[in-house]
Amino acid sequence: MPTQRSYASREPRAPLVPVALAVLLGVVAGAGIAPPIVGLFAGLAVTAVQLRRAPRAGAVLVLWFVLGAARVWVWERHPAMTLATRLPSAPAAVRAQAVVRGDPGVVEEGHGGFVTTVLDVRYVDAGGGWARQPGRLRLECGTACLVLRDGDVTLLDGVWSRTPAPGNPGEYDRARAWRRDRIAGLLRVRPYDAVVVLGREASVWRCGWLRTLRRRWVALTDRLGKGDERLLWRSLLLGERVRASEPVQRAFRETGTMHLLVISGFHIGLMVLVLEGLLRVLSVPRRLRHLLAAGGATVYCGLVGANPPAVRATVMAWAALGALALDRPVAWLQVTAAAVLAMLWIHPLQLFDPSFQLSVGAVLSLILLAGPWTRALFSRVRRWPASWAWRFLVGGLTATAAVWVGLWPVLAWYFFIVTPAALLANLLLVPLVSLLVVLGTTVLAVGSVAEPVVSAAAPCLNWLLQGTLAVVSWCHRLGPSAWVVGRPSAGTVVGYYGLLALTAAGRGRGWSWRRLGLVWLAAIAVTLGGAAGAQVAASRWLELTVLDVGHGDSLFIRTPRGRTLLVDAGTADAARWRVVPYLRRRGIRRVDALIVTHADEDHAGGVLAVLDAMPVGRFLTNGASDATMTLRRAGALADARRVPRGVLQEGKTVGAMDVRVEVWHPPAGFVPRAAPAENDNSIVLRVTHGAISMLLTGDLEEVGVRWWLAHHPVPPVTVLKVPHHGSALGEAGSRWLKALRPQVAVISVGRLHRLPHASMLRALEQAGARVLLTRDHGAVRIRTDGTRLRVDTVQ
Repeated sequence: MPTQRSYASREPRAPLVPVALAVLLGVVAGAGIAPPIVGLFAGLAVTAVQLRRAPRAGAVLVLWFVLGAARVWVWERHPAMTLATRLPSAPAAVRAQAVVRGDPGVVEEGHGGFVTTVLDVRYVDAGGGWARQPGRLRLECGTACLVLRDGDVTLLDGVWSRTPAPGNPGEYDRARAWRRDRIAGLLRVRPYDAVVVLGREASVWRCGWLRTLRRRWVALTDRLGKGDERLLWRSLLLGERVRASEPVQRAFRETGTMHLLVISGFHIGLMVLVLEGLLRVLSVPRRLRHLLAAGGATVYCGLVGANPPAVRATVMAWAALGALALDRPVAWLQVTAAAVLAMLWIHPLQLFDPSFQLSVGAVLSLILLAGPWTRALFSRVRRWPASWAWRFLVGGLTATAAVWVGLWPVLAWYFFIVTPAALLANLLLVPLVSLLVVLGTTVLAVGSVAEPVVSAAAPCLNWLLQGTLAVVSWCHRLGPSAWVVGRPSAGTVVGYYGLLALTAAGRGRGWSWRRLGLVWLAAIAVTLGGAAGAQVAASRWLELTVLDVGHGDSLFIRTPRGRTLLVDAGTADAARWRVVPYLRRRGIRRVDALIVTHADEDHAGGVLAVLDAMPVGRFLTNGASDATMTLRRAGALADARRVPRGVLQEGKTVGAMDVRVEVWHPPAGFVPRAAPAENDNSIVLRVTHGAISMLLTGDLEEVGVRWWLAHHPVPPVTVLKVPHHGSALGEAGSRWLKALRPQVAVISVGRLHRLPHASMLRALEQAGARVLLTRDHGAVRIRTDGTRLRVDTVQ
């Protein structure tokens, strides 16, 4: 029988790793992300190595691959998914009986807050009488719905609709994300609709005492502070997705430390370590200590809402503590594979969730990179002191660097930025946030039975929180904390991870660092050469993209030499969720000119978000820059950022562009009998490249069109951005369109205003134009090299 020493000295095996990989490939094939034949080929390739050792093992892995694909097939054909077939594309009235799943939470965005949670629908009445219809919907309603509780059986009036697909590149795909969780669509309860609680669902397993304790902790966190402090405590200690002020969020986001504000594997692992240490001090027997620590992690996971990252970390904690209790060596790859298998079997489509990929990727980076790097550093530099401070510094640096190296392509793929400041910020903030979480959780636990403790500890905790925020702000001000890189190509991501794998394999075969360096230099040269070639190819084309911002306007122009122009920015919400993500996905780091055609909120409301998100070369208006509070705030922000301001009126051009951008409207002094802020004084631009011209008309209406016809000729254009979302322009509009004779007409329009008007569509048809609606086609991208015209749409 081997001794403990000889047993522990052996390299722990990880037989679940190929099994987890086979299931993962099966899930990919079953979801149709890759054609099944490709997934099957990949699965067989994985098993080829195993077949050399044991043919039976290879057959078993093929079976696991098939089981992964079958699990997805079963998941997507659940009866609850049939609800999606009944949902209308536009909001329609409905009554529903449903059970609330999860305590509602407040989401603060736009012009106010609203409450959101998930409903398990049982019966619906969409106008034809009550009918049984199982399924899940996302509920959005006013803050009055905060009285709802998990397990309430409710009767609701409201409007329901299908979640639309994203209309712009870079926009978050809510429809796909909700579908992964079997949420068919949205039910919105308006202020004048009714919500009635019929009773409570009888269920034993739902742990009412845990929900009661969580609500108690929510109330206690409100006593820890106000404003940002209260929101941050709720996020740090309870995992609530609340929005702090934009400067705080931006500092955390651009320093790569946003993960510290949400309950994740970091928090679960921290709690396990604290419980293990406490139980060890109390001399609790080893196996009982591991069992109690695992149970504590489970309770804590429930208290913080049992979000997927916390559940994954809890599964990993059970696997690791179980191995220790059974006197087995902890093989972290085996533990990770066990957690991945468990989570994919419970919820297979979470494989495609960015949170899942980042969590597993961070763990794998720590296992495969941080450990070897730390050992290599200590083996090469033997003169370092053996103090805990040096070990913490070296371990922290290698862990942070390993996660950054392992995850930056994934972060760039989903968020279009990389954060070099994360290397320093995480090293400084991890111990601070750890202290905040441990002390805050302890105060809440004690305060559950002795409430005055919370008030007494609040000043000290808030002092520590303010110190943490000061460190984040300092790291954010050090320099370029976040680089906008756009979305890398799939080939770049695959090639990068292939190079990492080649480096690991090469070191295992004894390759020198010089040889590996040459391989990396060659790969970098190929990448840069491809990027330069793409830049040369793009240098011939003028590009106009009419973004899908609902009922509003936002147009992006990129000239052949890479100059950028943004005409309007939609509403505040549209800019935050659609316009800015689109610019970042394209890798746009600077807007050379930001033009606001007029003061309406559906055109100017998003200007603040754009000015705050990236540098702007010039801020240009029609002269009515004080017409609304939004424009006054935008002007003040432009002045604070030292952005030059200007006025565009008839006869001027937008300078510093390599194509001709002429201003055709409004006239100097504005249109008579029309206020400066009215639609008829919108800026109208004519962009010309070679033989192709594009007319961008803002919200021009009939009075402005009549003035134009009376004072100027109307030359034909190739592309027309139809004015005022396709509203009627009367007889003058018909004559105007007939003179313009556009080949392509784009209407930026949403779903709620019954536009475009039928008379406008008839006039465009008579003019011979091809009509494209952002509501139906998503963002419309038009490119020209001066002679040819190419039109692409997102949908």
